Amino acid sequence: MKRAAAVVAALLGLVALIVVLALLALWASGALTVSSRAVPQPTDASSTAAPPPAPRHEVVISITGAPGTQFRVLGEVFGDTGPIDLPASGRDEARFSTGKSSGQLDLVVYVAAPIGDDAASCTVTFDGRVITQSEPVPLENTHTLACRVRSA
Repeated sequence: MKRAAAVVAALLGLVALIVVLALLALWASGALTVSSRAVPQPTDASSTAAPPPAPRHEVVISITGAPGTQFRVLGEVFGDTGPIDLPASGRDEARFSTGKSSGQLDLVVYVAAPIGDDAASCTVTFDGRVITQSEPVPLENTHTLACRVRSA
């Protein structure tokens, strides 16, 4: 048994020696060359540069009116707020930021003031620039207007 293991080991050693000598002969003859060029590495998706973030824009909704004035915001960010009573101060404001352009905003504000309150107003600004147009809304027993975002 020991003798068979020794013979196998000797044969394996001889095969290894023959392979090494054959490789050396190929290399010496120039048939086997070693390239020094860099092997491209696969790129990892997380290592690629992330695109720059979209610019953020500030949107401000401002509402004014006398006591009893209600407002409602529909669209962008707020969904449908339903009727909200204007605070006793007669002013309210909401702010949000967006990566959208002013022409991509979906927003309308309704202000329902008591009859005779012609001072009720609403304004939407985009980076400090007014982007709404006010229009009267024919509702009975109220002075209601809608501020719709217009494409700028």
